[in-house]
Amino acid sequence: EFDFKRSTAESPPFPDAGVFVRLVDELISSGGSFKSIPAEQTGQGYLTPREFKAALQARGEDTVVLDVRNRRECMIGRFEGSIAPPTTNFAQYPRWLESNKEMLKDKKVIMYCTGGIRCEKTAAWIRTHTGAASVGHLQGGIHRYLEEFGVDGVWKGKNFVFDQRQSVDGSGRPDAATSLDPALSVGRCEECGCAHDVFGPGNVCCVCREPVLICDRCRSELLDLHCADHRDLRHCYFTDLSRYSPQELDRQASDLTALIGQIVDGKEFKNRRRTLRTQLLRVEAELRARQAGSADAAGTPAASGCRSCGLADCTGGCWGFFGRGRLKGAAAGTKPTPADAVGADGVARQAAPTPASAGDGRKSRRERQERQARLALQVYEEASLRGPP
Repeated sequence: EFDFKRSTAESPPFPDAGVFVRLVDELISSGGSFKSIPAEQTGQGYLTPREFKAALQARGEDTVVLDVRNRRECMIGRFEGSIAPPTTNFAQYPRWLESNKEMLKDKKVIMYCTGGIRCEKTAAWIRTHTGAASVGHLQGGIHRYLEEFGVDGVWKGKNFVFDQRQSVDGSGRPDAATSLDPALSVGRCEECGCAHDVFGPGNVCCVCREPVLICDRCRSELLDLHCADHRDLRHCYFTDLSRYSPQELDRQASDLTALIGQIVDGKEFKNRRRTLRTQLLRVEAELRARQAGSADAAGTPAASGCRSCGLADCTGGCWGFFGRGRLKGAAAGTKPTPADAVGADGVARQAAPTPASAGDGRKSRRERQERQARLALQVYEEASLRGPP
């Protein structure tokens, strides 16, 4: 039984993306941690919106409320009193649970997410790994709750959605460009702390492109933005290196080298090590270009184009931080490469496009995807004819 959720949009919420269906191991990737959980374990513990609200209002010290969403989603809307782990993707959630499972032992656990999918697997894992007294989750997610109750004081703020609207208000209307009344808003500017709950399409971390919640005044005062995970790099990691003098670049290189030296060995730190080393190579390449008297600054290409999708010809109509550039590259049969790619010799340069994969299996894959798409459309049309549940 499919639970189709309906929502409104004033413009196409998925521009440039046709309808397609793809077979995947998990609807939302847990990094493989929840992959082995059988389907029969995921259909337990459902709470209707009314039951969920009653459980929230009656909770005591023996109850833990978990938000099973990412940090950016929790920043602009959440149920009061819930615990929001500092994760940026769902694959990080199992690791957080493993580190905090003692907190859930002998507790009544109730949880929620946007549409209910993430909660099903998470609830099944908690039942079998933490010794929780009971586990329940909001059926249909925040979407169904807002359909029934709206912003009622139990839910506060906006519901983050993964399309161009970015968020909807308590009535389900697209509300990405408008801040709520400060009395209803839970979002706060990450710089000054003022009430703010709108993610600007270009307001992304210069290190990882994670959205940064920042007000217009603070945004106008900063050249580059850094998310919570990379605030410690505000003094040495920047996009456009051409703005800085050789002395400032020397200082950045020294700071980056020191940070790399502080990273302990271990697989869990390899991404940070690679990120810092890549930036150090960019800085060193910029310094060499200056010393050689080159008119082309090595860091300049990274500053051109859209900060979100990376396309030089973007006019602001992209998906923001959802990466329209990847879709455009796929349509062209190439893999998009960052303009500030750094070669093994330390020279920053634009890499040549990589041809799309080809082979005898391409036609069969396309035919299979087309069959899957027809099946999905047929199911959706049948659900539409039945009308809302």
